[in-house]
Amino acid sequence: MAQRWTNFKKNLYRIPDVALTRWLRNSPSCQLQLHAFSDASRRAMAAIIVLHWLHSSIPVGNSLINNYISHIQEIMPSIIWGHVPSQLNPEDVASRGAKLTTLTHDNSWFEGPDWLRESPFSWPCSSLNFASVNVSQIVADAMRLRLKRPSTVPILSPITANEFNYAFYACVLLSQRHHFAPELVQIRTREGYLSRQSPLKGLDVFVDPIGILREGGRLQHSSLSYNARRPPTLSSADPSAKLVITWAHHRALHGVFRSTYVHVVRRAWIIGGKRQIQAHIHRCVVCIRAQPRPIKQAISPLPLERVTSVRGFTRNRS
Repeated sequence: MAQRWTNFKKNLYRIPDVALTRWLRNSPSCQLQLHAFSDASRRAMAAIIVLHWLHSSIPVGNSLINNYISHIQEIMPSIIWGHVPSQLNPEDVASRGAKLTTLTHDNSWFEGPDWLRESPFSWPCSSLNFASVNVSQIVADAMRLRLKRPSTVPILSPITANEFNYAFYACVLLSQRHHFAPELVQIRTREGYLSRQSPLKGLDVFVDPIGILREGGRLQHSSLSYNARRPPTLSSADPSAKLVITWAHHRALHGVFRSTYVHVVRRAWIIGGKRQIQAHIHRCVVCIRAQPRPIKQAISPLPLERVTSVRGFTRNRS
C-alpha cells in the first residue's frame, strides 16, 4: 500500500504534461456528434436488459423504472444506444485504473477510439456471449419485475435461490419449445409415441404438469430430489446446455469427466452431453494450467560390461 501511494504521488508531478484540445476547428455549417461511453458495474442491472428497455416502449412492470426510462426517452429521443465490447471501450481505461504516464499516450482516451472515425456501418456491434453472462441472474431480475413482488422486498435486493430455480426452468421451457417442439406435440397427443428420427427416441421422456420435458430413468425410488431423479431434457446445441456444463464443472472444482458428468445429470439430461463435457474440459484454461507435466529423467549410459563383447563365461563370478 505504501508503495502504491508513493507511485501515485510521483504521477501527480506529471499532471502539467496533460493537455486537452479545446478548439475543435469547426465552422457553423459543420455537423457535430457527441458520443458518450460508460462502463457497467457488477452491482448494476445487466446491460442487456437496460438496452432492451431503452429500445422498447412496453412497460417493464415497475413504476419507478418506467419513469426513469420514459424520462430518458423524452429528453434524448435521437440517442442511439449500443453495446461496445470491453476491449474496444475507452471507458475501461479509467474504470480499471491507469497510470498517468500510460494515460498521456493513450489516444483513445483523449481522441476517441479509432473505429469511431470509420463508417457507422463498420462500428462494433457486440452480441453478448451467453457462456460468460449470468443468464439466470438476468431472467430472475426480469421475472421479479414482471411478477410484481410485494413492496416489502426491494427490487434490487439479492436474488433468492427459489428465484434462480424459477429462472432456470423458464430458460428450460424456452429451450425445449425451440428444439423439441414436434416431440412435445407427439408426447401429448400420441401417448408417448416418438418418430424414429427424433433425438429423444429410446429415452423414457415425459411431460410434467408444468410442461417441462423430463427424463424418466430408473431412479424413481431414489432418495434424491425430484429434479435430480427426473432431470429436464436439453439439446446440446442450446446455450443453456453449455451454461449447465460450465456450472457443473465449477461445482466439481474443475474435476475430471466423471465428477463433472455427475453434477450435469443431476441438473439436466443433455442429448449428446458427454461429447460436450469432454470438449469443455479440454478447453478449460484452469484445467490446462493445472495439468501436471511428466518429469523426464535422464537415463544413464550402460556399463562397460553390457556393451563389450567377450567370450562366453569370461566374467563369471564364483
